[in-house]
Amino acid sequence: MLRRGAARRPLRLIFLASTLGLLFRTFTAWQDDSAFVGSPAGPRPERVSTLGRGASEPLEGFEPTWEEEQTLWKSVTAFNAACWGAAYISTKAGIDTLVAAGVEDAAIVYGALRFGLAALPLLPWVLRSSSAESARTSAIVGSLNGLAYAAIFTAYSLGTTGGKAAFICSLQTIVVAACTSLAAQRLQLGTVVSAVMAVVGVGFLELAGGPMETSSGDLVCAAAPLAIGIGWYMLGDTMKKYPDDTLPSLAIQFVCFTVLFVTWILGDIGWKHGPSGIVDWLGQVPAILQTPGLWPPLLFSTFLGNVITMLLANKAVQMIKVSEVSLIAASEPLWAALAAMLYLGEVFTLADCIGGGFILTALVVNELWEEGDAEPKSTAIMPEAKQGNERKQMELVS
Repeated sequence: MLRRGAARRPLRLIFLASTLGLLFRTFTAWQDDSAFVGSPAGPRPERVSTLGRGASEPLEGFEPTWEEEQTLWKSVTAFNAACWGAAYISTKAGIDTLVAAGVEDAAIVYGALRFGLAALPLLPWVLRSSSAESARTSAIVGSLNGLAYAAIFTAYSLGTTGGKAAFICSLQTIVVAACTSLAAQRLQLGTVVSAVMAVVGVGFLELAGGPMETSSGDLVCAAAPLAIGIGWYMLGDTMKKYPDDTLPSLAIQFVCFTVLFVTWILGDIGWKHGPSGIVDWLGQVPAILQTPGLWPPLLFSTFLGNVITMLLANKAVQMIKVSEVSLIAASEPLWAALAAMLYLGEVFTLADCIGGGFILTALVVNELWEEGDAEPKSTAIMPEAKQGNERKQMELVS
């Protein structure tokens, strides 16, 4: 046992080092984009030298290329998918901890704690949206995703297994592909083919060798991919229109999550035990927070499963197509299987290898199958917009 743990330790260190490096690179790129996009002073000024150069001559190589920005944010989305996949394990561990402590409705309580903790540091940005439309759409996206989580938790209680729920939720890639095709008023064949391949891969990962009986929970869970897919598409549209609203949008989404789960748990307790039961439960919250073993999985699920990754996702949908973000996010089960192999000692089976191969092939197909854009673009990220701003600067200097 010690030998197995020692063998995994270098892998954990490599994962930690690569994660920190990616976050640092992302933060640097974000700072550069922020100076260009949302600065009150307008576009980022060029780095100039007055020694032997024109006053308005840009420094060669200062701006990252369009392809480099695309690659960076696709890598960020892959990092998000890895964290979301690992969050499946941490969430299950947290819920199991509450169940072992005898907490009633442990899954709902864990969701309320997770999203309440995620919303807390973002509360100062809740009322800072740049427009009413942005705030309204963010609230809709948050409500849709909150309802998706509620559908998944309800499906669990009705007999749906975790693997089947993951497979059903992967259908969100099909929903996003349908939304982009409707927006383009033509079939986005590359996006659809990639989405189908990703779903097949998730099927191999989650359903191979498992029970195939259907339950009433499966029908409830089917609402989740519809809500998630529509939410992804609306988020991409909103973030491209309002690139400065990344933090306000995220704050509104998490507040909606929290309100939904708190209302759910209080309503359920009130239905079962009456108003006095709600008062008693609120008095038990400090004891619930002191449950041994709760905080490590709760902190991971909250910050790497929600706050940091969703913050990066809100930025990523400005930089790359939302269909690409959705497709990469569908690789969550693959990362969850890898995390289970590294940290829980589970075996990576042949079906897992086949499923992972389908998912990776889907990503390659989506990358190589060029199609016309069906999504609105943000002038914050388009090379043509940057060139236009540079020409304006040159004209002003002249």
